[in-house]
Amino acid sequence: MLYNLVDNGIKYSPEGGEVRISVSREGKYVTFAVADQGIGIGPKDQRRLFRHFERLETFGREIEGIGLGLKVCQVLVEAHGGRVWCVSTPGAGSTFFFTLPTNEKIKG
Repeated sequence: MLYNLVDNGIKYSPEGGEVRISVSREGKYVTFAVADQGIGIGPKDQRRLFRHFERLETFGREIEGIGLGLKVCQVLVEAHGGRVWCVSTPGAGSTFFFTLPTNEKIKG
């Protein structure tokens, strides 16, 4: 899951752009974030991100893929009890998040 999100971040960022990974623990979940400096995704397109074979506009850039990577990530994350989502603004990059539950039992 992490590999796919990092790979997408690299593909959709400009040459020399950065892809940043962060991890935090929130209660009984670990949250992973992958932030890129890409073209960003508008609200209408964000609703389409996790559909089978969905490819978004790349503004003339040739980007490899068949449109299954994010859907596979979603299925795997949800199968493990987590969730996946995106926060993005056109022209300002995107951050993809996913959570996974920890193995330890937390009181409270």
